[in-house]
Amino acid sequence: MAQSTYTAFKEYKKNKTDDTPQVAKRLVNIFRHLDYFGEDYEPTYNKMLQEASPTVLGVLSSITGGDEVLEYLDFLRNKGTSTTPAEENTDYLPSPEDIPPFQPDSLLGEILEKQNTLLEKQTEILEKLTRVLTEK
Repeated sequence: MAQSTYTAFKEYKKNKTDDTPQVAKRLVNIFRHLDYFGEDYEPTYNKMLQEASPTVLGVLSSITGGDEVLEYLDFLRNKGTSTTPAEENTDYLPSPEDIPPFQPDSLLGEILEKQNTLLEKQTEILEKLTRVLTEK
């Protein structure tokens, strides 16, 4: 019977003592592809991440992609073992008072000006093309 990834990870941790960078890279790579593994694998990954040694977490802070994994770990520690936030972070959105009111007249005027300019350019091109064709 094939052993689970988590069991293999635990055995690998026991057998190797100087594998900290490899474990950190593995955690980053799995995190990047977590959506491909499916929802069934997320609890296993969450457990692996939460049981990672402090040295692995230290290496995560210095490798590419490790910061995202550490943010996810903080999320897991603060929100429990849920794999998705309860509500999306909307701190970056402006408040309704900061959004200027929609002014269709000014927008419509800009659109009409641009269309007229484009139409004039197209007319000039067609006139030049007509002259060139009629001269031959």
